[in-house]
Amino acid sequence: MFWPTAFHEDKVLEKKLNGCLLDAEQCRLYTDLFFRVEQCSGALIYDPVANCVVIEETPGDRTRPLHHPVMRLVKALADKQSNDSHSSDQYLATGYDAFLACEPCTMCAMALVHCRVKRVFFGKLNQKLGALFSRWKLQESKYINHHYQVAQVKIDRLSSFRPNPSFRVRSFSRDKLRNLQSHSHTSAQIFDVANAVESQLSRFSNCLIGIAINKSSLYVSVVIGISQSGNAFLSLSSSFNDTPETGDDTFNMCKRFKVACVISEQIVPGENSHTFKCSEKINLFVTVFNKLPIRLFSENSELVDHRILYAIQTSGSTGQPKIVHVPSSAIMPNIVDFADRFELASTDTVLFSTQLVFDPSIVEMFLAMYLGCELLIPMPSSDEPQSVLIEQIVTHFDISFVQLTPAHLQRFSKSTLQNLFGSRSRVKCLLVGGDNFPTNLINLYRHQSHSIRIFNVYGVTEVSCWASCHELKDFPCPEAMPIGEPLTGTRLEVTDSGLVAIHGRRCSVEFIMASTDCTITEDISSVVIDKLGKKQLYVKGRNKPNSILPSYEIENLISAQYPQVIFAKLVYQNICSFLFLNSSDPNFCVDNSKLMKNIPKHLRPTRVFWNENLDSFITVNGKIDEKKLIAHAREHLSGQCSVNVANFLQKSYHIELNEDNLNFSLRNFGLGSLEFAELAFLMEGNCYKDIKMSSTELLQLLMDEKTILKDLVDMLENTLICENKLEVSSSTPSGSVFTIPIDIVTSDVSDIQLVWSSNLGKCIDGSPVIDSGQVYANSHAGIFRCFDYASGEILLDYEAQSCALEATCGISPDFVALGGLNGDLLVFERKTRLLREVLKTAGEIRMTPVFESDGTLFCGSYDGYLYVRNFGNGTNNRFDISATQNRGAMRSSPLVTTNTVVIATLGGHIVAIEKTLGETFWCNKVDGPVFANVVQISGTDLCCVVTVQGHINMFCLKDGKKQSELQLAATVFDAPVPFQQSHLLISGGNGLIFLLEYTSHLVLLKSFQLAEARIVRSPIVLGEFVFVITVQGVLYKIIASNMLKSCSNLSCTSIVDIKEETFGSPVILQKSEKQFHIIIGSRRDLLRCFFVDLK
Repeated sequence: MFWPTAFHEDKVLEKKLNGCLLDAEQCRLYTDLFFRVEQCSGALIYDPVANCVVIEETPGDRTRPLHHPVMRLVKALADKQSNDSHSSDQYLATGYDAFLACEPCTMCAMALVHCRVKRVFFGKLNQKLGALFSRWKLQESKYINHHYQVAQVKIDRLSSFRPNPSFRVRSFSRDKLRNLQSHSHTSAQIFDVANAVESQLSRFSNCLIGIAINKSSLYVSVVIGISQSGNAFLSLSSSFNDTPETGDDTFNMCKRFKVACVISEQIVPGENSHTFKCSEKINLFVTVFNKLPIRLFSENSELVDHRILYAIQTSGSTGQPKIVHVPSSAIMPNIVDFADRFELASTDTVLFSTQLVFDPSIVEMFLAMYLGCELLIPMPSSDEPQSVLIEQIVTHFDISFVQLTPAHLQRFSKSTLQNLFGSRSRVKCLLVGGDNFPTNLINLYRHQSHSIRIFNVYGVTEVSCWASCHELKDFPCPEAMPIGEPLTGTRLEVTDSGLVAIHGRRCSVEFIMASTDCTITEDISSVVIDKLGKKQLYVKGRNKPNSILPSYEIENLISAQYPQVIFAKLVYQNICSFLFLNSSDPNFCVDNSKLMKNIPKHLRPTRVFWNENLDSFITVNGKIDEKKLIAHAREHLSGQCSVNVANFLQKSYHIELNEDNLNFSLRNFGLGSLEFAELAFLMEGNCYKDIKMSSTELLQLLMDEKTILKDLVDMLENTLICENKLEVSSSTPSGSVFTIPIDIVTSDVSDIQLVWSSNLGKCIDGSPVIDSGQVYANSHAGIFRCFDYASGEILLDYEAQSCALEATCGISPDFVALGGLNGDLLVFERKTRLLREVLKTAGEIRMTPVFESDGTLFCGSYDGYLYVRNFGNGTNNRFDISATQNRGAMRSSPLVTTNTVVIATLGGHIVAIEKTLGETFWCNKVDGPVFANVVQISGTDLCCVVTVQGHINMFCLKDGKKQSELQLAATVFDAPVPFQQSHLLISGGNGLIFLLEYTSHLVLLKSFQLAEARIVRSPIVLGEFVFVITVQGVLYKIIASNMLKSCSNLSCTSIVDIKEETFGSPVILQKSEKQFHIIIGSRRDLLRCFFVDLK
């Protein structure tokens, strides 16, 4: 007898049994999601229906259970839904998937139960506290009211990486007749050597092993052996010609990277080392340096957890070279992505074209190992560049994968380029990266029926080589070359400050593992919607230590206008930019005036160089050496003026040097900002050590509309012709004393925290000011803001249209005033925080406005007038200081006394006027421009004036009679500050600080020097401390009393280092004896408030 039954199929179980729980697309997607959480040791919630990440979190304080990633994730999800009016139908994580880097503890597992998650995917087992697998299986408990599915994600990592058994190597060289020779190395030969190396390294664990071997099959075998032994590798120069004590570069690299031992083909010299042979069959030696400060990765658990694969040094293009340790989890997604993207297999070939110190070489080597295909190695030679050998290989052999830099392509012959990009190209995939894409060069030689696939790749060393890839389908325009889509496990975005941020890769930089998976690069970017409505990311240039440089934007602009230009490189040196252009026809060039007309004025380069030989400017990495280009530009310009000033001025700027012209302003000869920048660059290179001015400071002098031709001739002759000596008038007392060095000692900061920050666009050159708990700051981007000092809340946010705001604002109890470079004087009411009025002037305003005690406002303009606004009676006045009397523009703020206003000019005039009628009381002339404010000496009727050349003058306020003078051996741009009774402190160029005493006359007591620093702002005296900030963005603290003591040296400590340029003084508030709030603006974009606690 049979009973009727109904069978309900368990669809999930059936899929598991059939091995198809996830299809191929889901596997790829879920792998990417897992990479994302693994990189930051975090967790995320994913909505499979909407195909989006709902929320993600990283660990907080590891000592607090509530800061576990899952607990932070659940809280963030609840907060998000409570604030989202559209999520009323969604209860927490119902129907969602959770991805966790690590198996959760019981508390976290229960939190996932309560938020009703559907599935949980985790990676690393939690042997001690794991609640889903390791200790027990919470999800299977019958006592809970919700059950979710659980899966552990197991991804094959390089920690168990073994090259494909079919991996092989073929090396190439050229004989004496320049014929191509090749030699094959079988898998058995490769692995025999690798196994011998692995055996000898059994005593090392989680160490960094140096490889001092040239690129060869032997090098590849050693890399495999080191990787199999569980250690990491570092490529070193194969030359050990000296001992460690002499500071040889290779030994220095070993010390910096903390190398445990070095594998080489020779016995490394040195008394403090021990060498043994790898095996009797191969000529390989392992050298251990007893005196090197070896630091095993096992000392840093984070580095051990991430399984470091290799170490490398960045090129230093954005500053100092950095040490980077790359884990396998960061580089392997790159390898796997390329294998899939380019459809490569074991039958393909990969060219080992890049240098070992360049991270794309890692991609080439491990891609071939991963695929088990053939790696083609061009052997290095001292007789000829490696590019010559590579040319022959790509022409005569079938190659599946080639990586080249744009500069490398530039070196190829015309016939090689025609073969490479022709219809019968023997290359399957060509990747071009490391610099701006050479669109015109490729378009010139690319055949319509080409077979080669060409890709633009983008990345930085700090995220393990490449991060994105874009394939060229058509013949692109140079102005539109996107960096492409991100690689597997990688995500790109543009930050609020316009920089590329790369997510999904974590590397160790300077022995510190990144705390998140987000690396903010120094590359300036933009997002553009293409014809298909898809967002495309473009890189316009790179941030470098001295300024923001949109170099690609200009290079692409020129390349788009002139298809003949196959190479364009813009390099910067301080305020100057030099554009190097090469064309396909060596005889082709564009007239400079015509070229400049096609470039926006604010982007125009200082000088253009055509068709220079690039061979001497290419680095070992195949990139253009920008320092060599700058040196070439300086040498070229210096050669023009080193013989005769008159010839140089006539040839370069069409200025005739005669008596009639000497007293004309430089602007009368048609010189503009580009010409002034070039002159400043040239003079800085020849005379910096003697007059101690940077090109920025020189530019300010040259661009002053009152600077005449005679001033320029005098400077050129003194610095370029007369052996760089400047004569000082013997009638001026010399300020020559022994200079006391300032030693930087161990910092006494116990805690420093960033309280708040705000992006003001760019160049916060004025000093922030604080009054009644409110902080005011402005920038060259035209942004003016008022902040609450404690919280950073923006109370006033004003943006001036097309107007840079350079100088610090002036403050009274009722008003705030600041001037713009367009001549507008802006006045705001403090109570309402609204713009009250705009006072128009006919020149730039570069000074800080001054309020008198009754609220009357004084401000000078470059039009030569001092503007006076009386808010009490509503009157406006304008007093002629230099408009009709050729005294020079006014840059420094006036000194306002009871009846008198005293102001200095860039023409070196000190003018005292009656403050209500503007009648001139007296006028004196000093020997140079004055940038520093005129200050009154406390308790006296004397005022102090300091010229840029360091000449100090003391005048009587009543009659202008000179009371005293002194010459300092430095440039001075800021006013002296009172210091402990009858003393003054003055900061000067070249890191100098002068201590003066004043009674009836000035006496220079001491000078102190902070080596390799530039100080342009006055010291800040606060209680028992003196604070000094450098242009490099470092704030130092000095014990004030020590400056008066008799000593051979002076100590200081670093308080804050923003690692960016700053031209303004900080605001320093002392909260207690050892606690301070410090507010600093940078030349890049940020105003920051720090809390500092001293020990």
